[in-house]
Amino acid sequence: EAWSSVEDVPWGLVIVGTLDGHVHALDGASGLSRWSFDSGGAVLRVEGAPGFQNRSTGLLIPSIDGTLFVHEDGKGLQKSPLSVRDLVDASPFTSFDGTIFLGNKLTQLFIVHPGSGEVVYSSTLGSFRAQCMGGAGHGGEEALLIGRSDYVVQALKGIGISDGINFRVGEYSLLYRGRKRNQFPDGDSASDYSIFATEDMIVHAVEPATGDTLWTHPFESPIVCVYSL
Repeated sequence: EAWSSVEDVPWGLVIVGTLDGHVHALDGASGLSRWSFDSGGAVLRVEGAPGFQNRSTGLLIPSIDGTLFVHEDGKGLQKSPLSVRDLVDASPFTSFDGTIFLGNKLTQLFIVHPGSGEVVYSSTLGSFRAQCMGGAGHGGEEALLIGRSDYVVQALKGIGISDGINFRVGEYSLLYRGRKRNQFPDGDSASDYSIFATEDMIVHAVEPATGDTLWTHPFESPIVCVYSL
Protein backbone atom coordinates (compact mmCIF):
# COMPACT_ATOMS: atom_id res chain seq x y z
CA GLU A 1 0.00 0.00 0.00
CA ALA A 2 1.33 3.43 -0.95
CA TRP A 3 0.34 6.45 1.10
CA SER A 4 -0.82 9.61 -0.62
CA SER A 5 1.10 11.72 1.88
CA VAL A 6 2.85 11.51 5.21
CA GLU A 7 -0.34 12.80 6.85
CA ASP A 8 -1.92 9.39 6.12
CA VAL A 9 0.69 7.61 8.25
CA PRO A 10 -0.09 7.72 11.99
CA TRP A 11 3.55 7.24 13.04
CA GLY A 12 5.09 8.86 9.99
CA LEU A 13 8.29 7.67 8.36
CA VAL A 14 11.81 6.85 9.44
CA ILE A 15 14.34 7.86 6.77
CA VAL A 16 17.69 6.06 6.81
CA GLY A 17 20.77 6.90 4.75
CA THR A 18 23.32 4.11 4.32
CA LEU A 19 26.97 3.96 3.30
CA ASP A 20 26.20 2.40 -0.08
CA GLY A 21 24.34 5.57 -1.12
CA HIS A 22 20.79 4.29 -0.70
CA VAL A 23 18.05 6.25 1.04
CA HIS A 24 15.41 4.08 2.72
CA ALA A 25 11.99 4.76 4.23
CA LEU A 26 10.64 2.61 7.06
CA ASP A 27 7.12 2.50 8.45
CA GLY A 28 7.40 4.24 11.80
CA ALA A 29 4.82 1.94 13.41
CA SER A 30 6.18 -1.43 12.28
CA GLY A 31 9.71 -0.82 10.98
CA LEU A 32 8.81 -2.44 7.68
CA SER A 33 10.55 -1.21 4.54
CA ARG A 34 8.40 1.06 2.38
CA TRP A 35 10.76 2.21 -0.35
CA SER A 36 14.38 3.05 -1.19
CA PHE A 37 16.39 4.69 -3.95
CA ASP A 38 20.05 5.03 -4.91
CA SER A 39 21.34 8.59 -4.44
CA GLY A 40 24.43 8.02 -6.57
CA GLY A 41 26.73 5.36 -5.20
CA ALA A 42 28.63 4.94 -1.95
CA VAL A 43 29.12 8.04 0.20
CA LEU A 44 32.67 6.98 1.09
CA ARG A 45 34.98 6.10 -1.80
CA VAL A 46 38.74 5.90 -2.22
CA GLU A 47 40.24 5.41 -5.67
CA GLY A 48 43.68 5.65 -7.17
CA ALA A 49 47.16 4.40 -6.36
CA PRO A 50 47.11 1.77 -3.59
CA GLY A 51 49.07 2.92 -0.57
CA PHE A 52 49.44 6.48 -1.89
CA GLN A 53 51.45 8.35 0.73
CA ASN A 54 52.24 12.01 1.11
CA ARG A 55 55.79 12.33 2.46
CA SER A 56 54.90 15.41 4.52
CA THR A 57 51.73 13.96 6.08
CA GLY A 58 51.83 10.18 5.72
CA LEU A 59 49.06 7.95 4.38
CA LEU A 60 45.76 9.85 4.36
CA ILE A 61 42.68 7.80 5.33
CA PRO A 62 39.22 9.46 5.26
CA SER A 63 36.37 8.34 7.52
CA ILE A 64 32.63 8.51 6.94
CA ASP A 65 32.16 11.69 8.98
CA GLY A 66 34.86 13.53 7.02
CA THR A 67 37.57 13.14 9.65
CA LEU A 68 41.02 12.46 8.22
CA PHE A 69 43.44 9.98 9.77
CA VAL A 70 47.14 9.76 9.02
CA HIS A 71 49.19 6.58 9.16
CA GLU A 72 52.94 6.97 9.53
CA ASP A 73 55.54 4.26 9.94
CA GLY A 74 56.48 3.95 13.57
CA LYS A 75 53.64 6.18 14.76
CA GLY A 76 50.59 4.18 13.74
CA LEU A 77 47.20 5.77 13.05
CA GLN A 78 46.61 9.32 14.24
CA LYS A 79 43.78 11.81 13.80
CA SER A 80 44.60 14.73 11.54
CA PRO A 81 43.67 18.28 12.61
CA LEU A 82 42.29 18.76 9.09
CA SER A 83 39.08 17.27 7.72
CA VAL A 84 38.10 16.42 4.17
CA ARG A 85 36.01 19.59 4.13
CA ASP A 86 39.08 21.61 5.16
CA LEU A 87 41.02 20.22 2.19
CA VAL A 88 38.19 21.13 -0.18
CA ASP A 89 37.89 24.65 1.25
CA ALA A 90 41.66 25.25 1.00
CA SER A 91 42.15 23.79 -2.49
CA PRO A 92 44.01 24.12 -4.74
CA PHE A 93 47.21 23.96 -2.74
CA THR A 94 50.51 22.09 -2.62
CA SER A 95 52.07 20.33 0.35
CA PHE A 96 55.73 20.52 1.37
CA ASP A 97 56.66 17.50 -0.78
CA GLY A 98 55.02 18.98 -3.89
CA THR A 99 51.80 16.97 -3.79
CA ILE A 100 49.00 18.93 -5.45
CA PHE A 101 45.58 18.87 -3.75
CA LEU A 102 42.41 19.70 -5.66
CA GLY A 103 38.97 19.73 -4.05
CA ASN A 104 35.36 20.15 -5.03
CA LYS A 105 31.93 20.02 -3.41
CA LEU A 106 29.15 18.36 -5.40
CA THR A 107 25.54 18.79 -4.30
CA GLN A 108 22.38 16.95 -5.26
CA LEU A 109 18.71 17.48 -4.46
CA PHE A 110 16.03 14.80 -4.70
CA ILE A 111 12.33 15.64 -4.41
CA VAL A 112 10.65 12.42 -3.36
CA HIS A 113 6.99 11.42 -3.05
CA PRO A 114 6.72 10.33 0.61
CA GLY A 115 4.17 7.59 -0.06
CA SER A 116 5.61 5.83 -3.09
CA GLY A 117 9.27 6.84 -2.85
CA GLU A 118 9.22 8.03 -6.46
CA VAL A 119 11.95 10.56 -7.21
CA VAL A 120 9.86 13.07 -9.13
CA TYR A 121 12.69 15.56 -9.59
CA SER A 122 16.44 15.57 -9.10
CA SER A 123 19.13 18.16 -9.65
CA THR A 124 22.91 17.83 -9.61
CA LEU A 125 25.03 20.93 -9.09
CA GLY A 126 28.82 21.06 -9.23
CA SER A 127 31.22 23.96 -9.13
CA PHE A 128 31.16 24.47 -12.88
CA ARG A 129 28.09 22.61 -14.11
CA ALA A 130 24.41 22.19 -13.41
CA GLN A 131 22.17 19.44 -14.68
CA CYS A 132 18.49 18.88 -14.03
CA MET A 133 16.72 15.60 -14.65
CA GLY A 134 13.30 14.07 -14.15
CA GLY A 135 9.82 15.54 -13.95
CA ALA A 136 8.82 19.17 -13.95
CA GLY A 137 7.13 19.18 -10.55
CA HIS A 138 6.81 17.38 -7.26
CA GLY A 139 3.14 16.49 -7.43
CA GLY A 140 1.76 18.43 -4.48
CA GLU A 141 2.63 20.24 -1.29
CA GLU A 142 3.66 17.09 0.57
CA ALA A 143 7.17 16.21 -0.54
CA LEU A 144 10.45 15.07 0.91
CA LEU A 145 13.46 17.15 -0.07
CA ILE A 146 16.56 15.02 0.39
CA GLY A 147 19.99 16.50 -0.17
CA ARG A 148 23.36 14.90 -0.67
CA SER A 149 26.71 16.71 -0.58
CA ASP A 150 29.95 15.03 -1.66
CA TYR A 151 33.36 16.44 -0.76
CA VAL A 152 35.83 15.23 -3.38
CA VAL A 153 39.62 15.46 -2.99
CA GLN A 154 42.24 14.60 -5.59
CA ALA A 155 45.92 14.40 -4.63
CA LEU A 156 48.53 14.29 -7.40
CA LYS A 157 52.25 13.80 -7.05
CA GLY A 158 53.02 16.26 -9.80
CA ILE A 159 51.63 18.16 -12.75
CA GLY A 160 50.45 15.74 -15.42
CA ILE A 161 51.17 12.71 -13.25
CA SER A 162 48.26 10.34 -12.71
CA ASP A 163 49.91 8.52 -9.80
CA GLY A 164 47.73 9.87 -7.00
CA ILE A 165 44.59 9.26 -5.03
CA ASN A 166 40.98 10.40 -5.15
CA PHE A 167 38.57 10.13 -2.29
CA ARG A 168 35.10 11.43 -1.59
CA VAL A 169 32.99 11.68 1.51
CA GLY A 170 29.27 12.32 1.24
CA GLU A 171 26.61 13.41 3.70
CA TYR A 172 22.81 13.42 3.60
CA SER A 173 20.43 16.18 4.61
CA LEU A 174 16.65 16.18 4.86
CA LEU A 175 14.17 19.00 4.39
CA TYR A 176 10.47 18.26 4.63
CA ARG A 177 7.85 20.36 2.95
CA GLY A 178 4.95 21.03 5.27
CA ARG A 179 6.23 19.59 8.58
CA LYS A 180 9.23 20.07 10.80
CA ARG A 181 11.55 17.08 10.84
CA ASN A 182 13.78 15.71 13.59
CA GLN A 183 17.22 14.23 13.00
CA PHE A 184 18.43 11.44 15.26
CA PRO A 185 21.93 10.43 14.08
CA ASP A 186 22.95 9.10 17.48
CA GLY A 187 19.60 8.42 19.11
CA ASP A 188 17.02 10.86 20.47
CA SER A 189 13.40 10.94 21.49
CA ALA A 190 10.37 11.64 19.36
CA SER A 191 6.94 12.11 20.92
CA ASP A 192 6.07 8.40 20.79
CA TYR A 193 9.34 6.49 20.54
CA SER A 194 13.11 6.77 20.42
CA ILE A 195 15.05 5.97 17.26
CA PHE A 196 18.72 5.02 17.13
CA ALA A 197 21.12 3.02 14.99
CA THR A 198 23.80 0.63 16.21
CA GLU A 199 27.14 -0.38 14.71
CA ASP A 200 25.74 -3.77 13.71
CA MET A 201 23.68 -1.93 11.04
CA ILE A 202 20.33 -2.15 12.84
CA VAL A 203 17.81 0.64 13.42
CA HIS A 204 15.91 0.34 16.71
CA ALA A 205 12.64 1.91 17.87
CA VAL A 206 12.27 1.93 21.64
CA GLU A 207 9.50 3.02 24.00
CA PRO A 208 11.18 5.72 26.15
CA ALA A 209 9.09 5.16 29.27
CA THR A 210 9.63 1.41 29.52
CA GLY A 211 12.69 0.76 27.40
CA ASP A 212 10.76 -1.89 25.46
CA THR A 213 11.86 -2.50 21.87
CA LEU A 214 9.00 -1.73 19.50
CA TRP A 215 10.77 -2.95 16.38
CA THR A 216 14.18 -3.38 14.76
CA HIS A 217 15.22 -3.24 11.13
CA PRO A 218 18.56 -4.60 9.87
CA PHE A 219 20.44 -3.19 6.88
CA GLU A 220 23.13 -4.66 4.65
CA SER A 221 25.21 -1.48 4.64
CA PRO A 222 26.46 0.67 7.54
CA ILE A 223 24.00 3.36 8.63
CA VAL A 224 25.13 6.95 8.13
CA CYS A 225 22.11 8.85 9.45
CA VAL A 226 18.54 8.40 10.66
CA TYR A 227 15.68 10.88 10.43
CA SER A 228 12.19 10.65 11.92
CA LEU A 229 9.17 12.42 10.44
